[in-house]
Amino acid sequence: MCIALLESAINEPFKTFGGEDLYPGICLKDARLCFGIATNYAFIDGNKRVAVHAMETFLLANNKSLECTEDEMEETILGVAEGKIAYQDLSQWIESHIYR
Repeated sequence: MCIALLESAINEPFKTFGGEDLYPGICLKDARLCFGIATNYAFIDGNKRVAVHAMETFLLANNKSLECTEDEMEETILGVAEGKIAYQDLSQWIESHIYR
């Protein structure tokens, strides 16, 4: 496990510049968190699982959850990990599947 890669992925959604959030809103922050964990490869194995868990936990901490099938989640996280889905697209996916 590489702590620096994990810390980078966890801290990225909360970065600011000039006092402004680089990733404003829950969906962008959540997408950046999931994307970072899935693509930074901090772990030898389990990066996608940890990314999904972090995404769901972040939403729960903000009184939200996702409404999707396991197949939809699997297809989405595989797309992220394979570089087919950018974090902006993941944010849109989260927005369309968020349960408030």
